[in-house]
Amino acid sequence: MSKFERYQKKGDSYYVYPHKHCKTCGQMIEESLTYCSECYQKIKERKKKKKKKDNLELNNSKES
Repeated sequence: MSKFERYQKKGDSYYVYPHKHCKTCGQMIEESLTYCSECYQKIKERKKKKKKKDNLELNNSKES
């Protein structure tokens, strides 16, 4: 049985298309994604800040 056959309308029940939930906030997202767009942006910003901080620390340690 394919993943689409699993979600077909059966009797009086409603069709629920295949989906996943964001690992951070639980919002419904497409199956191909891991995070919703809002959480993904937050994660991206955190990584960017961490990379910038690591580069500053590395430069400071080289100067000393």
